[in-house]
Amino acid sequence: MKKNRNHLVLLVVLATTILGQLYMKPFGTDFRVSLGIIALSVLLLRFNKIPIVLTCTLTGLSIFVFRMVLDVVPQTHSLVDLLIAHYPSVVFYLFFGLFFKLLNAREVVSKPVVCLVIIALSDVGANTIELIVRGEFRVVSPELLSISIVLTGIIRATISYLLYLSEKVYYLIIINKEQREKYKEFVMMRANIKSEIFFMQKSMDDIEQSMKESFALYRKLNQPDLHLDQPDIIDMRNRILGISKGIHEVKKDYARIIAGIGNVIPDQGFSKYKDSDEVFEILQDVTDKYIAKTGKKIVFELDNEETFPIFYYSPLLSVLNNLIVNAIDAIRDEGWVRVSVEMDDDMIDFYVTDNGTGIKEKHLGAIFTPGFSTKFDKATGKMSTGIGLTHVKQIVERSLDGQIDVESIAGNYTQFHIRVAKKVLCDGGNSE
Repeated sequence: MKKNRNHLVLLVVLATTILGQLYMKPFGTDFRVSLGIIALSVLLLRFNKIPIVLTCTLTGLSIFVFRMVLDVVPQTHSLVDLLIAHYPSVVFYLFFGLFFKLLNAREVVSKPVVCLVIIALSDVGANTIELIVRGEFRVVSPELLSISIVLTGIIRATISYLLYLSEKVYYLIIINKEQREKYKEFVMMRANIKSEIFFMQKSMDDIEQSMKESFALYRKLNQPDLHLDQPDIIDMRNRILGISKGIHEVKKDYARIIAGIGNVIPDQGFSKYKDSDEVFEILQDVTDKYIAKTGKKIVFELDNEETFPIFYYSPLLSVLNNLIVNAIDAIRDEGWVRVSVEMDDDMIDFYVTDNGTGIKEKHLGAIFTPGFSTKFDKATGKMSTGIGLTHVKQIVERSLDGQIDVESIAGNYTQFHIRVAKKVLCDGGNSE
Protein backbone atom coordinates (compact mmCIF):
# COMPACT_ATOMS: atom_id res chain seq x y z
CA MET A 1 0.00 0.00 0.00
CA LYS A 2 2.85 2.38 0.86
CA LYS A 3 4.57 1.55 -2.41
CA ASN A 4 1.41 2.36 -4.34
CA ARG A 5 1.08 5.68 -2.50
CA ASN A 6 4.67 6.60 -3.41
CA HIS A 7 3.88 5.93 -7.07
CA LEU A 8 0.93 8.32 -6.87
CA VAL A 9 3.11 11.03 -5.30
CA LEU A 10 5.62 10.60 -8.14
CA LEU A 11 2.78 10.83 -10.69
CA VAL A 12 1.50 14.09 -9.16
CA VAL A 13 5.01 15.59 -9.04
CA LEU A 14 5.75 14.72 -12.68
CA ALA A 15 2.37 15.94 -13.98
CA THR A 16 2.69 19.26 -12.13
CA THR A 17 6.30 19.73 -13.22
CA ILE A 18 5.43 19.24 -16.89
CA LEU A 19 2.38 21.53 -16.81
CA GLY A 20 4.41 24.00 -14.79
CA GLN A 21 6.34 24.77 -17.97
CA LEU A 22 3.17 26.26 -19.50
CA TYR A 23 3.33 29.73 -18.01
CA MET A 24 3.30 33.46 -18.59
CA LYS A 25 5.22 36.34 -16.99
CA PRO A 26 2.53 38.98 -16.37
CA PHE A 27 4.85 41.62 -14.89
CA GLY A 28 7.86 41.18 -17.13
CA THR A 29 9.91 39.79 -14.20
CA ASP A 30 10.93 36.27 -13.14
CA PHE A 31 7.51 35.77 -11.49
CA ARG A 32 5.50 33.18 -13.42
CA VAL A 33 1.84 32.14 -13.51
CA SER A 34 1.64 28.51 -14.69
CA LEU A 35 -0.91 25.76 -15.23
CA GLY A 36 1.00 23.47 -12.87
CA ILE A 37 -0.98 24.54 -9.81
CA ILE A 38 -4.24 23.53 -11.55
CA ALA A 39 -2.95 20.01 -12.06
CA LEU A 40 -1.65 19.90 -8.49
CA SER A 41 -4.98 21.03 -7.00
CA VAL A 42 -7.00 18.49 -8.98
CA LEU A 43 -4.66 15.61 -8.17
CA LEU A 44 -4.47 16.46 -4.45
CA LEU A 45 -8.27 16.32 -4.29
CA ARG A 46 -8.50 13.19 -6.46
CA PHE A 47 -5.84 11.16 -4.64
CA ASN A 48 -6.82 12.03 -1.09
CA LYS A 49 -4.49 9.51 0.56
CA ILE A 50 -1.21 11.10 -0.53
CA PRO A 51 0.49 13.53 1.91
CA ILE A 52 -0.21 17.13 0.92
CA VAL A 53 2.81 19.05 2.26
CA LEU A 54 5.35 16.40 1.22
CA THR A 55 3.88 16.19 -2.30
CA CYS A 56 3.86 19.98 -2.72
CA THR A 57 7.43 20.30 -1.41
CA LEU A 58 8.70 17.60 -3.78
CA THR A 59 6.81 19.32 -6.62
CA GLY A 60 8.47 22.65 -5.86
CA LEU A 61 11.92 21.03 -5.78
CA SER A 62 11.22 19.16 -9.02
CA ILE A 63 10.12 22.35 -10.81
CA PHE A 64 13.15 24.21 -9.44
CA VAL A 65 15.57 21.54 -10.72
CA PHE A 66 13.77 21.26 -14.06
CA ARG A 67 13.85 25.02 -14.70
CA MET A 68 17.48 25.25 -13.58
CA VAL A 69 18.48 22.54 -16.06
CA LEU A 70 16.55 24.22 -18.89
CA ASP A 71 18.25 27.58 -18.22
CA VAL A 72 21.73 26.26 -17.42
CA VAL A 73 22.13 24.51 -20.77
CA PRO A 74 21.99 27.71 -22.90
CA GLN A 75 24.41 29.41 -20.41
CA THR A 76 22.67 32.76 -20.85
CA HIS A 77 22.73 33.55 -17.11
CA SER A 78 25.10 32.90 -14.26
CA LEU A 79 24.34 30.08 -11.84
CA VAL A 80 23.76 32.55 -9.00
CA ASP A 81 21.24 34.52 -11.07
CA LEU A 82 19.40 31.32 -11.95
CA LEU A 83 19.25 30.24 -8.31
CA ILE A 84 17.82 33.62 -7.30
CA ALA A 85 15.30 33.46 -10.16
CA HIS A 86 14.00 29.96 -9.50
CA TYR A 87 14.24 29.13 -5.77
CA PRO A 88 11.08 31.16 -4.94
CA SER A 89 9.06 28.53 -6.87
CA VAL A 90 9.93 26.06 -4.10
CA VAL A 91 8.62 28.60 -1.57
CA PHE A 92 5.38 28.96 -3.54
CA TYR A 93 4.61 25.23 -3.68
CA LEU A 94 5.61 24.67 -0.05
CA PHE A 95 3.24 27.37 1.21
CA PHE A 96 0.49 26.30 -1.18
CA GLY A 97 0.66 22.84 0.40
CA LEU A 98 0.64 24.29 3.92
CA PHE A 99 -2.41 26.48 3.22
CA PHE A 100 -4.17 23.63 1.38
CA LYS A 101 -3.70 21.35 4.38
CA LEU A 102 -4.35 23.87 7.17
CA LEU A 103 -7.58 25.04 5.52
CA ASN A 104 -8.73 21.40 5.13
CA ALA A 105 -9.54 21.57 1.43
CA ARG A 106 -10.16 17.83 1.26
CA GLU A 107 -12.65 17.95 4.12
CA VAL A 108 -14.94 20.38 2.28
CA VAL A 109 -14.58 18.95 -1.24
CA SER A 110 -18.33 18.19 -1.29
CA LYS A 111 -19.08 21.90 -0.69
CA PRO A 112 -18.26 23.60 -4.00
CA VAL A 113 -18.17 27.24 -2.86
CA VAL A 114 -16.17 26.58 0.30
CA CYS A 115 -13.70 24.29 -1.47
CA LEU A 116 -13.25 26.76 -4.34
CA VAL A 117 -12.58 29.59 -1.88
CA ILE A 118 -10.01 27.51 0.01
CA ILE A 119 -8.13 26.59 -3.19
CA ALA A 120 -8.18 30.25 -4.26
CA LEU A 121 -6.95 31.42 -0.83
CA SER A 122 -4.14 28.84 -0.91
CA ASP A 123 -3.14 30.07 -4.37
CA VAL A 124 -3.32 33.76 -3.42
CA GLY A 125 -1.50 33.22 -0.12
CA ALA A 126 1.33 31.25 -1.72
CA ASN A 127 1.65 33.77 -4.57
CA THR A 128 1.77 36.66 -2.09
CA ILE A 129 4.61 35.04 -0.16
CA GLU A 130 6.50 34.30 -3.39
CA LEU A 131 6.10 37.94 -4.52
CA ILE A 132 7.42 39.14 -1.16
CA VAL A 133 10.41 36.80 -1.41
CA ARG A 134 11.11 38.07 -4.93
CA GLY A 135 10.71 41.70 -3.84
CA GLU A 136 8.12 42.31 -6.57
CA PHE A 137 6.17 44.81 -4.44
CA ARG A 138 9.14 47.20 -4.70
CA VAL A 139 9.15 47.27 -8.51
CA VAL A 140 5.50 46.74 -9.44
CA SER A 141 2.43 48.59 -8.18
CA PRO A 142 1.06 46.80 -5.07
CA GLU A 143 -2.50 47.45 -6.27
CA LEU A 144 -1.78 45.84 -9.63
CA LEU A 145 -0.06 42.88 -7.96
CA SER A 146 -2.93 42.34 -5.51
CA ILE A 147 -5.64 42.45 -8.17
CA SER A 148 -3.63 40.18 -10.48
CA ILE A 149 -2.91 37.43 -7.93
CA VAL A 150 -6.49 37.46 -6.61
CA LEU A 151 -7.93 37.11 -10.12
CA THR A 152 -5.34 34.45 -10.95
CA GLY A 153 -6.21 32.54 -7.77
CA ILE A 154 -9.95 32.65 -8.49
CA ILE A 155 -9.53 31.58 -12.12
CA ARG A 156 -7.13 28.72 -11.37
CA ALA A 157 -9.24 27.54 -8.41
CA THR A 158 -12.40 27.56 -10.56
CA ILE A 159 -10.74 25.58 -13.35
CA SER A 160 -9.28 23.12 -10.81
CA TYR A 161 -12.58 22.45 -9.09
CA LEU A 162 -14.50 22.15 -12.39
CA LEU A 163 -11.97 19.59 -13.64
CA TYR A 164 -12.29 17.67 -10.38
CA LEU A 165 -16.11 17.72 -10.64
CA SER A 166 -15.96 16.64 -14.29
CA GLU A 167 -14.03 13.52 -13.33
CA LYS A 168 -16.54 12.78 -10.55
CA VAL A 169 -19.55 13.28 -12.86
CA TYR A 170 -18.01 10.99 -15.46
CA TYR A 171 -17.39 8.39 -12.76
CA LEU A 172 -21.03 8.64 -11.57
CA ILE A 173 -22.30 8.17 -15.14
CA ILE A 174 -20.22 5.01 -15.48
CA ILE A 175 -21.41 3.76 -12.06
CA ASN A 176 -25.08 4.39 -12.93
CA LYS A 177 -24.67 2.47 -16.15
CA GLU A 178 -23.05 -0.42 -14.28
CA GLN A 179 -25.84 -0.35 -11.69
CA ARG A 180 -28.50 -0.65 -14.40
CA GLU A 181 -26.67 -3.64 -15.84
CA LYS A 182 -26.35 -5.18 -12.39
CA TYR A 183 -30.09 -4.70 -11.79
CA LYS A 184 -30.85 -6.65 -14.97
CA GLU A 185 -28.45 -9.36 -13.84
CA PHE A 186 -30.12 -9.38 -10.41
CA VAL A 187 -33.59 -9.89 -11.95
CA MET A 188 -32.30 -12.82 -13.99
CA MET A 189 -30.45 -14.22 -10.98
CA ARG A 190 -33.60 -14.04 -8.86
CA ALA A 191 -35.58 -15.91 -11.53
CA ASN A 192 -32.90 -18.60 -11.80
CA ILE A 193 -32.63 -18.99 -8.03
CA LYS A 194 -36.41 -19.43 -7.84
CA SER A 195 -36.12 -22.36 -10.22
CA GLU A 196 -33.35 -23.89 -8.08
CA ILE A 197 -35.54 -23.52 -4.99
CA PHE A 198 -38.17 -25.66 -6.75
CA PHE A 199 -35.61 -28.47 -7.12
CA MET A 200 -34.56 -28.06 -3.48
CA GLN A 201 -38.20 -28.41 -2.39
CA LYS A 202 -38.54 -31.52 -4.57
CA SER A 203 -35.37 -32.94 -2.96
CA MET A 204 -36.80 -32.31 0.49
CA ASP A 205 -39.94 -34.22 -0.46
CA ASP A 206 -37.80 -37.11 -1.80
CA ILE A 207 -35.77 -37.14 1.42
CA GLU A 208 -38.92 -37.15 3.54
CA GLN A 209 -40.38 -40.02 1.54
CA SER A 210 -37.16 -42.04 1.81
CA MET A 211 -37.10 -41.42 5.56
CA LYS A 212 -40.67 -42.68 5.91
CA GLU A 213 -39.87 -45.82 3.91
CA SER A 214 -36.69 -46.41 5.92
CA PHE A 215 -38.48 -46.00 9.24
CA ALA A 216 -41.35 -48.27 8.16
CA LEU A 217 -38.83 -50.90 7.08
CA TYR A 218 -36.97 -50.52 10.38
CA ARG A 219 -40.16 -51.02 12.39
CA LYS A 220 -41.02 -54.13 10.45
CA LEU A 221 -37.54 -55.60 10.87
CA ASN A 222 -37.58 -54.69 14.57
CA GLN A 223 -40.60 -56.86 15.40
CA PRO A 224 -39.66 -59.51 18.00
CA ASP A 225 -41.66 -62.29 16.32
CA LEU A 226 -40.47 -61.50 12.85
CA HIS A 227 -40.63 -64.35 10.38
CA LEU A 228 -39.71 -63.67 6.81
CA ASP A 229 -41.01 -65.73 3.94
CA GLN A 230 -40.16 -65.30 0.27
CA PRO A 231 -42.88 -62.68 -0.47
CA ASP A 232 -41.70 -60.59 2.54
CA ILE A 233 -38.12 -60.74 1.33
CA ILE A 234 -39.19 -59.68 -2.16
CA ASP A 235 -41.25 -56.81 -0.68
CA MET A 236 -38.35 -55.59 1.46
CA ARG A 237 -36.00 -55.91 -1.47
CA ASN A 238 -38.32 -53.68 -3.53
CA ARG A 239 -38.70 -51.17 -0.70
CA ILE A 240 -34.94 -50.94 -0.19
CA LEU A 241 -34.56 -50.47 -3.95
CA GLY A 242 -37.15 -47.67 -3.76
CA ILE A 243 -35.22 -46.00 -0.96
CA SER A 244 -32.00 -46.26 -2.99
CA LYS A 245 -33.75 -44.72 -5.98
CA GLY A 246 -35.06 -41.88 -3.81
CA ILE A 247 -31.58 -41.17 -2.44
CA HIS A 248 -30.15 -41.31 -5.97
CA GLU A 249 -32.82 -38.84 -7.09
CA VAL A 250 -31.81 -36.49 -4.28
CA LYS A 251 -28.18 -36.80 -5.34
CA LYS A 252 -29.06 -35.90 -8.94
CA ASP A 253 -31.17 -32.94 -7.82
CA TYR A 254 -28.40 -31.62 -5.60
CA ALA A 255 -25.88 -31.96 -8.43
CA ARG A 256 -28.35 -30.05 -10.60
CA ILE A 257 -28.78 -27.37 -7.89
CA ILE A 258 -25.04 -26.96 -7.35
CA ALA A 259 -24.45 -26.57 -11.09
CA GLY A 260 -27.36 -24.15 -11.37
CA ILE A 261 -26.28 -21.95 -8.49
CA GLY A 262 -22.73 -22.04 -9.82
CA ASN A 263 -24.05 -20.55 -13.07
CA VAL A 264 -26.30 -18.05 -11.31
CA ILE A 265 -23.61 -16.82 -8.93
CA PRO A 266 -20.27 -17.56 -10.61
CA ASP A 267 -17.15 -17.15 -8.52
CA GLN A 268 -15.43 -14.36 -10.41
CA GLY A 269 -12.32 -14.95 -8.35
CA PHE A 270 -11.61 -18.14 -10.27
CA SER A 271 -11.94 -16.55 -13.69
CA LYS A 272 -10.37 -13.11 -13.31
CA TYR A 273 -7.17 -11.77 -11.86
CA LYS A 274 -6.74 -8.99 -9.35
CA ASP A 275 -3.55 -7.24 -8.32
CA SER A 276 -2.42 -7.90 -4.76
CA ASP A 277 -2.71 -4.14 -4.06
CA GLU A 278 -6.44 -4.26 -4.86
CA VAL A 279 -6.97 -7.42 -2.80
CA PHE A 280 -5.21 -5.92 0.22
CA GLU A 281 -7.10 -2.66 -0.17
CA ILE A 282 -10.35 -4.62 0.17
CA LEU A 283 -8.91 -6.46 3.17
CA GLN A 284 -7.81 -3.18 4.77
CA ASP A 285 -11.25 -1.64 4.37
CA VAL A 286 -13.11 -4.67 5.76
CA THR A 287 -10.71 -4.97 8.70
CA ASP A 288 -10.90 -1.26 9.59
CA LYS A 289 -14.69 -1.50 9.74
CA TYR A 290 -14.58 -4.63 11.91
CA ILE A 291 -12.09 -3.04 14.32
CA ALA A 292 -14.29 0.05 14.59
CA LYS A 293 -17.27 -2.19 15.33
CA THR A 294 -15.45 -3.93 18.20
CA GLY A 295 -14.46 -0.63 19.81
CA LYS A 296 -10.95 -1.93 20.51
CA LYS A 297 -7.75 0.05 20.02
CA ILE A 298 -6.05 -2.17 17.48
CA VAL A 299 -3.39 -1.20 14.96
CA PHE A 300 -3.71 -3.17 11.73
CA GLU A 301 -0.72 -3.34 9.39
CA LEU A 302 -0.42 -4.75 5.88
CA ASP A 303 3.13 -5.35 4.70
CA ASN A 304 2.95 -5.99 0.96
CA GLU A 305 5.98 -4.44 -0.70
CA GLU A 306 5.77 -6.25 -4.04
CA THR A 307 2.70 -6.19 -6.28
CA PHE A 308 1.74 -9.50 -7.89
CA PRO A 309 -1.32 -10.92 -9.71
CA ILE A 310 -3.71 -13.16 -7.78
CA PHE A 311 -5.86 -15.66 -9.66
CA TYR A 312 -7.51 -17.32 -6.65
CA TYR A 313 -8.28 -14.08 -4.79
CA SER A 314 -11.71 -15.12 -3.42
CA PRO A 315 -10.47 -18.06 -1.32
CA LEU A 316 -7.37 -16.10 -0.28
CA LEU A 317 -9.53 -13.20 0.92
CA SER A 318 -11.75 -15.64 2.82
CA VAL A 319 -8.77 -17.27 4.53
CA LEU A 320 -7.00 -14.04 5.49
CA ASN A 321 -10.22 -12.37 6.66
CA ASN A 322 -11.08 -15.36 8.88
CA LEU A 323 -7.62 -15.36 10.46
CA ILE A 324 -7.65 -11.57 10.96
CA VAL A 325 -11.07 -11.67 12.64
CA ASN A 326 -9.82 -14.43 14.96
CA ALA A 327 -6.75 -12.32 15.76
CA ILE A 328 -8.87 -9.26 16.55
CA ASP A 329 -11.17 -11.35 18.75
CA ALA A 330 -8.11 -12.69 20.61
CA ILE A 331 -7.05 -9.16 21.62
CA ARG A 332 -8.76 -7.96 24.78
CA ASP A 333 -8.67 -4.16 24.59
CA GLU A 334 -5.72 -2.96 22.55
CA GLY A 335 -2.91 -4.45 20.49
CA TRP A 336 -1.85 -5.05 16.92
CA VAL A 337 -2.48 -7.39 14.01
CA ARG A 338 -0.04 -7.69 11.12
CA VAL A 339 -0.34 -9.37 7.73
CA SER A 340 2.95 -9.75 5.87
CA VAL A 341 3.92 -11.33 2.57
CA GLU A 342 7.23 -12.90 1.58
CA MET A 343 8.05 -14.23 -1.87
CA ASP A 344 10.74 -16.25 -3.58
CA ASP A 345 10.98 -17.69 -7.08
CA ASP A 346 8.41 -20.45 -6.50
CA MET A 347 6.45 -19.80 -3.31
CA ILE A 348 4.45 -17.06 -1.58
CA ASP A 349 4.23 -16.98 2.21
CA PHE A 350 1.50 -15.13 4.10
CA TYR A 351 1.87 -14.47 7.83
CA VAL A 352 -1.00 -13.32 10.07
CA THR A 353 0.41 -12.32 13.46
CA ASP A 354 -1.17 -10.78 16.54
CA ASN A 355 -0.21 -10.03 20.12
CA GLY A 356 -3.45 -11.32 21.60
CA THR A 357 -4.10 -13.96 24.24
CA GLY A 358 -2.39 -16.69 22.23
CA ILE A 359 -3.20 -20.40 22.12
CA LYS A 360 -2.33 -22.84 24.88
CA GLU A 361 0.21 -25.46 23.87
CA LYS A 362 -2.19 -28.30 24.64
CA HIS A 363 -4.69 -26.85 22.16
CA LEU A 364 -2.32 -26.23 19.24
CA GLY A 365 -2.73 -29.72 17.82
CA ALA A 366 -6.53 -29.53 17.88
CA ILE A 367 -7.40 -26.05 16.58
CA PHE A 368 -8.04 -27.32 13.02
CA THR A 369 -10.26 -30.16 14.28
CA PRO A 370 -13.95 -29.75 13.36
CA GLY A 371 -15.99 -28.63 16.35
CA PHE A 372 -13.02 -27.63 18.51
CA SER A 373 -13.25 -24.14 20.00
CA THR A 374 -12.31 -22.23 23.13
CA LYS A 375 -14.26 -19.11 22.12
CA PHE A 376 -17.70 -18.25 23.43
CA ASP A 377 -20.12 -15.37 23.08
CA LYS A 378 -20.12 -13.35 26.33
CA ALA A 379 -23.59 -12.01 25.59
CA THR A 380 -25.22 -15.43 25.14
CA GLY A 381 -22.72 -17.71 26.87
CA LYS A 382 -22.77 -20.03 23.84
CA MET A 383 -19.60 -21.66 22.59
CA SER A 384 -18.38 -20.96 19.06
CA THR A 385 -19.20 -23.63 16.48
CA GLY A 386 -15.49 -24.20 15.88
CA ILE A 387 -15.80 -24.42 12.09
CA GLY A 388 -13.74 -21.32 11.22
CA LEU A 389 -10.22 -22.73 11.29
CA THR A 390 -11.38 -26.06 9.88
CA HIS A 391 -12.87 -24.13 6.98
CA VAL A 392 -9.63 -22.15 6.59
CA LYS A 393 -7.50 -25.29 6.48
CA GLN A 394 -9.76 -26.91 3.87
CA ILE A 395 -9.65 -23.83 1.63
CA VAL A 396 -5.86 -23.56 1.88
CA GLU A 397 -5.33 -27.25 1.12
CA ARG A 398 -8.09 -27.86 -1.45
CA SER A 399 -8.61 -24.55 -3.24
CA LEU A 400 -5.07 -23.16 -3.00
CA ASP A 401 -3.18 -26.46 -2.88
CA GLY A 402 -1.12 -25.03 -0.04
CA GLN A 403 -0.43 -25.64 3.61
CA ILE A 404 -1.11 -23.80 6.85
CA ASP A 405 0.77 -23.92 10.16
CA VAL A 406 0.49 -22.11 13.45
CA GLU A 407 2.79 -21.23 16.29
CA SER A 408 1.76 -19.46 19.47
CA ILE A 409 2.80 -18.58 22.99
CA ALA A 410 -0.12 -18.25 25.39
CA GLY A 411 -0.53 -14.68 26.58
CA ASN A 412 2.03 -13.40 24.07
CA TYR A 413 1.38 -13.86 20.37
CA THR A 414 -0.01 -16.10 17.61
CA GLN A 415 1.21 -16.48 14.05
CA PHE A 416 -0.48 -18.37 11.23
CA HIS A 417 1.71 -19.20 8.24
CA ILE A 418 0.17 -19.97 4.85
CA ARG A 419 2.45 -21.25 2.10
CA VAL A 420 1.18 -21.38 -1.49
CA ALA A 421 2.90 -22.10 -4.79
CA LYS A 422 3.19 -19.11 -7.12
CA LYS A 423 2.01 -21.12 -10.11
CA VAL A 424 -1.23 -21.91 -8.28
CA LEU A 425 -2.01 -18.54 -6.72
CA CYS A 426 -0.76 -16.29 -9.52
CA ASP A 427 -1.36 -18.44 -12.59
CA GLY A 428 -4.23 -20.70 -11.54
CA GLY A 429 -2.15 -23.77 -12.37
CA ASN A 430 -1.83 -27.04 -10.52
CA SER A 431 1.17 -27.42 -8.25
CA GLU A 432 1.48 -31.13 -8.90
